[in-house]
Amino acid sequence: MPDGPIIVKLGGSVITDKSARNEPRLGKISEIADAISSLDPGGWLVLIHGAGSFAHPVVREHRLHEGLSSRDQLKGFVEAKYWLLELQRILVGAFQSRGVPVAPIMPSSCIVASDGRISSFNLAPIRRFMGLGLIPLLHGDLVPDSKRGLSVISGDRLALHLAERLGARKVIFGCDVDGLFDGDPKRDPNARLIPLVTPSNYDEVLRAAGGSGGPDVTGGMRNKVLESIRLARRGVEVVILNLNRPRDLVGAIRGESIVCTRFPPVEG
Repeated sequence: MPDGPIIVKLGGSVITDKSARNEPRLGKISEIADAISSLDPGGWLVLIHGAGSFAHPVVREHRLHEGLSSRDQLKGFVEAKYWLLELQRILVGAFQSRGVPVAPIMPSSCIVASDGRISSFNLAPIRRFMGLGLIPLLHGDLVPDSKRGLSVISGDRLALHLAERLGARKVIFGCDVDGLFDGDPKRDPNARLIPLVTPSNYDEVLRAAGGSGGPDVTGGMRNKVLESIRLARRGVEVVILNLNRPRDLVGAIRGESIVCTRFPPVEG
């Protein structure tokens, strides 16, 4: 693929059941793996998956997203990491069975944060794996923080950081709705899809963006919009699509017309 890699975020709301604790959506994971296996994606694709119901409830219960203030929180840290690894194991198994060459990477092994933001990120393993034709597979994670002790670095934040550092040409956020709407499509049948987001409607879109439908400590849809605007202003195309239709992910990667919300690169 020319002009830099494509970064795909597999939303936790699609690959897990957010209404049930630690419950993977195995059928949907299989469909996503099937779709990606049709692309011959090694060497130009980076995958990031959300934690969904596998970590958000534990992080919230132990207030790990607020930093480390007590040794009692360490039990919650270990539990959250356990479930993150379990979800990643499930995804790796799905890709491995289809011959998709993923290279799982734990972000906390190569990231240090400062007051909730990434301060250092060793990209050498990611670059070298991609050079070998592999697909780095990362996830939102709890990482060491020089000021807070611990921080949550979301998959959306990872996508932004990697897009900038790797010179990505496109970032795709796969979620459980068709894109951005002017209302909540899960509650309002009259909510309308916003197919194109440009500087002329940034304020309108931000007002319409809400939160997440389940326990989420990473900002929900509003955070995704903020990150997407930031990427578009740096010349990276962003697509928000419904990952419940994995073939749409293939279409977005190939540049086909699909039902989605696009943030085209901002010129100048």
